[in-house]
Amino acid sequence: MKIIRFLFIGLLLTYLLRSSILPVQAQTIEETTSEILVVFNEISEAEASGAEVSQLVVELNQIILLVNRGTETDLNEANTRLNQLSQAALDATVTGNRATQNELVTTIMVGVAAIITSIFAWIYTPRIFWAFWLRVKGDWTVEK
Repeated sequence: MKIIRFLFIGLLLTYLLRSSILPVQAQTIEETTSEILVVFNEISEAEASGAEVSQLVVELNQIILLVNRGTETDLNEANTRLNQLSQAALDATVTGNRATQNELVTTIMVGVAAIITSIFAWIYTPRIFWAFWLRVKGDWTVEK
């Protein structure tokens, strides 16, 4: 879990440093395409962590259509939407990790509860059975 946090913080710091250092300039199709690949990898990581990424994939497909149009306005919009999608993919990764962790905790709790219930049943079932048997047949007498 520490490795995932470390990677997440590293990616976040890299993103922040990259966005604050680079001057604002027009994006070319090649640069936008390379950013699309980066965001695609982030979405893949989010899916691997167990997050629901279908909406992110739809958004990425729309961005690819914008890039294919090739106008300056479309490239600028695609770049803006890519940045938003990148952040959404990172959020989905965190959400997926939490969901996976919660599922693991729930599974462990159900297993422990089943073991405890089995132990109590093993200990108390004979006592309950014989107490009930004595209550029903305890006053009977055996005749020869």
